[in-house]
Amino acid sequence: MLANFLPSPSLAAITEGGTGMLFGADHAFTFTAPKGWGLDNQSGVKQGLHMVFYPIDQTWSTSTIMAYGVSVPKDMTLQSIEDLVKRRVKEFHLKGSPKYTIQAKDKVDLPNGKTVYVYFFQGADWGNYEAIGYVEEAETINFLVYNARNKVEFEKHLPAFRSIIATYRNVFENATARDDVKFNSLIAEAKALEKTKEGKEYSSEVIQSFGSSLANIIKYCTSFTTKGERAHFDLLFRIRPDGTVSEAYIRPTNALNACVRGLVLDTKHPPHKLDPFLMYVEMNVTE
Repeated sequence: MLANFLPSPSLAAITEGGTGMLFGADHAFTFTAPKGWGLDNQSGVKQGLHMVFYPIDQTWSTSTIMAYGVSVPKDMTLQSIEDLVKRRVKEFHLKGSPKYTIQAKDKVDLPNGKTVYVYFFQGADWGNYEAIGYVEEAETINFLVYNARNKVEFEKHLPAFRSIIATYRNVFENATARDDVKFNSLIAEAKALEKTKEGKEYSSEVIQSFGSSLANIIKYCTSFTTKGERAHFDLLFRIRPDGTVSEAYIRPTNALNACVRGLVLDTKHPPHKLDPFLMYVEMNVTE
């Protein structure tokens, strides 16, 4: 499948129970809002916040509580959650909040084997209360910051914060996880499947059903990336008999592609009797 799309800017959206994805060249992960909370992926962009959650009866400018996703790359001085927590406290002290303190609260074990480590912070000059849920990945520390203007609001909405962090899902694939030889081998596998009678028929079904979804994915992902990232890339995804996607691979590795791969993992396709079915899509995103 060779696809060419002309992307256009996505519209601002505040979606109750929405799932937000934060992505870049070294990370791609999602969180989902609980009932009564919404995802806002537009209002905080100028402040560098691309995935913000708050109660649906409030707004970006008036909300007394909110939560937002962040990712920090590991480096020579930052290799663990503990390193990042200590760095945060030190930065607040240097910026004039000497009473800023930390408390390791608890942890949330996720179904995929990952653990979210929760810390409470308080004592900033502006009086806010914060909780942060951290997850360590191979190249980054990903986390959700929960912020409230006062202690009453902080405690009232803690269950919502815990609900959000429990939905954490990492959808990033490291560039070294699959080399070109293996990737080309997968392309050959997909093309061989498409040459069979059953494969050709099913591939046609996928193309027809997947076209609009892929266009929306490209539209969304390109709205957050730079012009230079709109280029040719190869996508492979394996479809289970029930039509869900079990795995997806994309090259080259960059922020745009991390976004595309993450969203493709959640697409649904027609059911089939081929197990497994590997779909290959060669894409050109043009302006």
